[in-house]
Amino acid sequence: MGPSLCSTPSARTSSAGEAEEEEAATLGVDGRSEGGAGAAGRRTAESVRGAERVLEALSVLDGEEERAAEYEAALARHAAAPPDEDRPRPTLVPNLLLLGLTPGAYLLRAL
Repeated sequence: MGPSLCSTPSARTSSAGEAEEEEAATLGVDGRSEGGAGAAGRRTAESVRGAERVLEALSVLDGEEERAAEYEAALARHAAAPPDEDRPRPTLVPNLLLLGLTPGAYLLRAL
């Protein structure tokens, strides 16, 4: 006599448990209550720190954009003014916060 499919209560329980685990995996939910809550809290704290880094980088880049616009305006004023040997040409001092990176590379580094 061959084994019958799902005839015993333990076989039905294990298949129901497997179905629940499969559904939880599909939804991205962990069935363990203790480990799942701790991991979610840690990920949230990491997400907050990451968001703060990105916002700080965006703030630095916004300031850098303003500095570049001021520099361009100073260059235009310098070019429009009559020639004067005593007046130096405006220079844009590199922003040390950017670490020599382009704005896009700096933002990606913050991610």
